[in-house]
Parts: sequence; structure tokens; C-alpha cells
Amino acid sequence: MPAPAAVKIALMVVTDKKLLQVACGIVIGIILLIVAPIAVLLGMGEAGERIDWNSPEIQQGIMQDLTDEQREQVQRLESNMQLIEDKIIAHDIDVDPIKAQVIFLFTISNKDLIETQIKDFVLIFYYAQEIDEIFDGIYFEFEVELSADEREGILQVVERALGTQYVPPNSIHDEIARLLASDDTPVRSEYFTSPFRGIEWRNVISSNFGMRRCPFAGEREQHSWIDFAVPEGTPIYPVKPGTVLMVRYHPNGYGRFVVVNHGGGIASLYAHCSEILVAEGDEVTTDTVIALVGSTGQSTGPHLHFEIIINGRPVNPQRLLR
Repeated sequence: MPAPAAVKIALMVVTDKKLLQVACGIVIGIILLIVAPIAVLLGMGEAGERIDWNSPEIQQGIMQDLTDEQREQVQRLESNMQLIEDKIIAHDIDVDPIKAQVIFLFTISNKDLIETQIKDFVLIFYYAQEIDEIFDGIYFEFEVELSADEREGILQVVERALGTQYVPPNSIHDEIARLLASDDTPVRSEYFTSPFRGIEWRNVISSNFGMRRCPFAGEREQHSWIDFAVPEGTPIYPVKPGTVLMVRYHPNGYGRFVVVNHGGGIASLYAHCSEILVAEGDEVTTDTVIALVGSTGQSTGPHLHFEIIINGRPVNPQRLLR
């Protein structure tokens, strides 16, 4: 989306109190924030290109077009968003800052809050176990009551924001991109399916795509995959038909892992396997058992490390799996 249209929507959200509380009408992925840390998540352009909201040129052009009042609102919002992330890290709260930031935006960002109130907001995520408990906590602390539709709308925005997170590629992603650079296999038309049989993948996610706290170093890190907590030896199936691109073993990283090429620059990766049951070049379908779940490499226990890589860039698998 061109910057002027995006800016218009963003300003409408920032300046309209009603829109701040009713997310349902703006679940199109352009949430806000112009210069805030999560502005890079605002979506794709009309031609598919990503708008670099962190570009100094973009920021400078936007800020020049704002009134003094709008500029003050944006700067206050940016400050509060950063404060939310800082408090989450300081209190070691297991929540992606983007989730808290988006919920903040659509519930209490129009209020004139002091730092202790931002802390109170963040602590809701420490004590709440379920999403409804989070909204109930916001009502209790800030007297903001949301209907079921409004809650659902906010959750849709949260999902979109988390789904469009950018995680930088690593050396494995770069190698996959090189291997597929000259591949002209068209993308397979089938939908992405579960890597398991008889297991609902949504119910066994133990670590999401995006920011998380590293279980080894204890520091927050960008997580380019999702982890499924399933028993050792559980059969793993390709999420889409394709050709086995890589079978490798990294003792200090992915352990035993296999990559399947689905055409069109799209690949899926399955790591920490106890055993790989296919070889490079094999044609596989969604009925082929390609590996067994294990805990090889750098792992805290049996689970499937799963990635989807498009043109060398890891994307959130939850956006694609059915």
C-alpha cells in the first residue's frame, strides 16, 4: 500500500478514540504506528513489496506532514510502546511484546498514562493465563470493557501482526536460497497441512515464531520456527508434496534435519529428528513419513522444530498451515 493511504489509516487509528477501541473494522494489517518499533509489521505494498517503515526518509516525510498535536500523539505512543517492551523484558514475562503492544493500542492507548500504569498493564500478562483473563484484567485495571466481537477483532490484529514478523535468515536459510536459485519447479497447488497424523498441531505448539527467551542462554532472541512438543518417535509427514532438497546433521544446532522443496522458492524444514527416512532427491507426498521426532542437536527434549522458508526468508508457519 502506498505510504499516503497507509498514513491516512494510521492517523485515523491514532487520532480516533472510537477506532482505538473497536478493532473489528481495521483488521487489514495496517495497525498504526508510523515510527514505533512494530511499524515494520504493518504489511505489504500493493505490488507485494514490503514498506520499510523504519526508513529515515519514510519517517521524516510522514512526520513533516503531521500537525503538532498529531506529532505529539505519535511520539507519546512510540514511547509507550517501547516502555511496554522494556517492562516485559525487565519482568521476564513470557509474552511476545508485539502481542501486548497491539492489545495496548486497541484498549488503553488513548488514555493519558503514567509509567506505573504501563507497568500495571504489562503485569496483566504476567498473571493472566488465558486471553480472556487479559481482557478482564484490562477492564479491572482501566475500566475498558470490550464486547466479544471487539475482543475477536483485536485477536485477529494480534495474529496478523505476529504473522508478519520479520526474522532475519540464518546460514541454513541462505544455503536453501542458493540451492533453489536456479530451480524452476512451479509451486505446488496443494494447501499446507499438518506434519502429523492424529495430532492437532495447534494444540502441541511449545514455542512460537518470533521473539522468545532462549532456553539455553536465557536471553530474548528471534525465533525463525515453531516447535511442536510431541513424543519421540512420532512420524513426521511433509506439509506439502515436493522433493527432498537437503538431509543434514548439525550436532550443535538443528541436529538431524530434512528440507523439502515445494517449488516456487518455497521449502519446509524439519529438525531435531531422531531418524531421517528419505534421501536427497526423493519425491515425497503428504502421505510419506520422512522422519521421526527426536531430540538431536541443541535441544531441550523431544520435539519437532518446523520452518517454512520462502525465497530464503523464514515466515510464520501458522499463517500457512491448515
